[in-house]
Amino acid sequence: MPALPRASRAPLLFLSIIAALAAPPALAHGPTVRVSFSGVNPPTLTIEVGTTVHFHNDGTTAVTVAAVDGSFEGPTLAAAEGWHHTFEQAGVFEYRLKESSRAKGKLVVYEPR
Repeated sequence: MPALPRASRAPLLFLSIIAALAAPPALAHGPTVRVSFSGVNPPTLTIEVGTTVHFHNDGTTAVTVAAVDGSFEGPTLAAAEGWHHTFEQAGVFEYRLKESSRAKGKLVVYEPR
């Protein structure tokens, strides 16, 4: 395939830059809960039904996020690993890290009006 003449490349470059600037930033996930052996941040998070929450291990010790009522449990996360969970039902979900009784959190999931 022959190369485009130099004069034809400038408008294409300009349009590519405009398209990149106009595109909304892509979100890899919804809100993030930072977990570690010493705690959870934020300790309480309020979200709409259907929201995907990213749990990220900020600590140096592997941890497992698990709901107190057994409604969800993630994989064991090594340091700097994350896990996503989408909350499909309204309710209040208390969770903890299996490896630490001090690290607890709560998700308040509500139906949008």
